[in-house]
Amino acid sequence: MESSRASTNSPPPFLTKTYETVDDPTTNSIVSWSPTNASFVVWNQLEFAPQGFRKIEADQWEFANEAFKRGERHLLNSIHRRKPVHSHSPHSQRNSSAPVSDAGKQELEEAIERLKQEKVALANELQKQQTQVQHQMRSLEGRLQALGNRPQRFDSLLEANRKGTSGPV
Repeated sequence: MESSRASTNSPPPFLTKTYETVDDPTTNSIVSWSPTNASFVVWNQLEFAPQGFRKIEADQWEFANEAFKRGERHLLNSIHRRKPVHSHSPHSQRNSSAPVSDAGKQELEEAIERLKQEKVALANELQKQQTQVQHQMRSLEGRLQALGNRPQRFDSLLEANRKGTSGPV
C-alpha cells in the first residue's frame, strides 16, 4: 500500500483531512494554526483526536511535525505513520527489560496525559449529569408533594359540604 501511495504522489487521507480541518477557519474553535504556522493547537480535545503528532506544550494541545506547515501542503507526502509497537508480540516480551526510548516514553506520557484529560472531562460531565438529576428529583418531589396535598383538600371540602357550609375553593 505504501508503494501505491508513493506512485500516486498523494498524502494519506488522514493527513489531508487533518490539514484541511486545521486550515479551515470555520473549525477554529476546535483546532487552528499556531501563531508561527509551524504547528497547530487543538482547542477542543474531545472533538479532535490527533494521531502521529507530538505534543509540544503541556498546558495545551499543540502538535508539530516538520512536514506539516501552513501553506506547504506538498510536504504532507513526507509524513509517514510510525510502526505500532505490539506489547503481546514475542519480540517485545523478550526485550521487556530493555529501556524505553525517549520517543516511546514521550508517546506514553502523551497518552497518559490525554487519558487524564479525558478522565477530567468525564468527571466534569458526570458531575453535571448528577446535578441535573438532583434538580429533576427535587422538582419531582415538589410535584408529588403537591399531588399528595390534594386528597386532604378534597377531604376538607367534602367535610364542609356534609356540614352544610361551603369551605374554601
